[in-house]
Parts: sequence; C-alpha cells; structure tokens
Amino acid sequence: TWREPFGLVMVESMVTGTPVIAMSMGSTPEIVDDGKTGFLCHTVDECVAAIDKATQLNRRDCREHVIKNFSAQKMTEGYEEVYRQILADSFSKNGHARTLIGSAV
Repeated sequence: TWREPFGLVMVESMVTGTPVIAMSMGSTPEIVDDGKTGFLCHTVDECVAAIDKATQLNRRDCREHVIKNFSAQKMTEGYEEVYRQILADSFSKNGHARTLIGSAV
C-alpha cells in the first residue's frame, strides 16, 4: 500500500513475461497496462480475483510493454527532456537569454 514513486520490481517482473497484480496507486497506473500486462486493483479482494485472470494474459505483451516504454534508451530520453525543461525554466526565470550549446543541453 506504499505509494512507490516508481515500481522497478513491476518492470523487472514484466520484462520476464510475468504479469503484475497491484493496487492502483502511486506509479502503478503508469507502469501496468490494466488487463494487458497485469491488473490494477482497488481492494485486496480484487487482487485475489485477478490471480486466475493473470494466467490468461499474453506474457509476450508484458515483455514488449517494458521494452517499448521502459528501456534504458527510453528512460534516458525522458530524463534528458526533464533536464531541458528545468534548464529552460531556470533561464527564463532569471532573465538570462537562453543559449543552447550542442545537443546535450
């Protein structure tokens, strides 16, 4: 029930083709594609009921979802975009002209 900022264990599970059953809180809705790579639940009873349904999910879909959305390349691109936004915001707030040097900034 802890609202984990990012559930690395869920990603590790899905990359092996194992569907995830988790409470719908924290980062789980961003990680689990409900009904395709696992199940998002609101109660413990829903989690228990999802166990039998999990065996019907395509394990390949779990793995492909992780590769598409959480690969090292995808995560790096996401971090770079956040850094670009932070730099753009700080430059515009302090009154300095924005100057980009190379593609790293």
